Amino acid sequence: MHPLPHFMIPEVLAVGALIFLLCGLLLCNFGAKNQRKYDFLTDPPLVCISAIPRGFVHVRGKAVIDNPLTSPLTQMPCCYYRTTIDRLVPGKKGKSGTYRKLSNEPNAREFYIDDGTGKALVSLGGAEYEFPKIYSAEIDTQVPGIKRSVIDPSLGQMTPPTEHHLRQYLAQHGIAGETETPPTQKGAANRSGVYQLTEYCLLAGQEASVFGTCDQCYGPESPHGCKVLCLDEHLPTFLITNRNEFRVGPRLRHIAIACFTSGIIMIGVSLAGILLLIYPRFV
Repeated sequence: MHPLPHFMIPEVLAVGALIFLLCGLLLCNFGAKNQRKYDFLTDPPLVCISAIPRGFVHVRGKAVIDNPLTSPLTQMPCCYYRTTIDRLVPGKKGKSGTYRKLSNEPNAREFYIDDGTGKALVSLGGAEYEFPKIYSAEIDTQVPGIKRSVIDPSLGQMTPPTEHHLRQYLAQHGIAGETETPPTQKGAANRSGVYQLTEYCLLAGQEASVFGTCDQCYGPESPHGCKVLCLDEHLPTFLITNRNEFRVGPRLRHIAIACFTSGIIMIGVSLAGILLLIYPRFV
């Protein structure tokens, strides 16, 4: 009689079947959680702040702030801005060039979202922002003038920044042409070329959507409680955007499908091992 392979010994088979069964159940449970998250995030309820429930919600209203930030390029009062600098890298053999990001400077301050029925404080921890650019310009450090500039047409009251202001901003980030004063920033060096400066903003008074978790905060200034929109550690989604809808990426669904598939396979292998233990004559 031939000796059994090591993995077919009853004791080893029993332990292996138990491990595969537990791992399969855990994977199926994890997949179910991700599927529930995906289903929940695809249609978050748009609610009035006066009747806002606890949990993940969609709130839309105007951004209200007492002490707004001032955006570096356009000097607009805002709750959030992101200013970027990209350098044009010339293409090879007549191909058009591509921009390479050199600087990405975000800044944000807490604000309230007011929908007319009430207001809620928007916390900043873990927040993601999605807003279109309000201004973009191209500067050649070796040639006077602004090559090209684009202003959001909805901002009729905005005065575009001057060439001097744009070149000053570049110099603060270590970029200056031959005719400019060398930058004093540590580690900076003159870098000639074409640069694109872009600014994204959530302006004070602008309408925005917040997709986040509502909670109640108590403190000296709000003894009766203040509604706060924040990030929930169990549901890591906190988006502030100009859009009305929330686009759920396919990642959660892919994870759920992969976990379900792996879990079912492991449970099937475990059941096969159990059958071999119950009916040893097939071994």
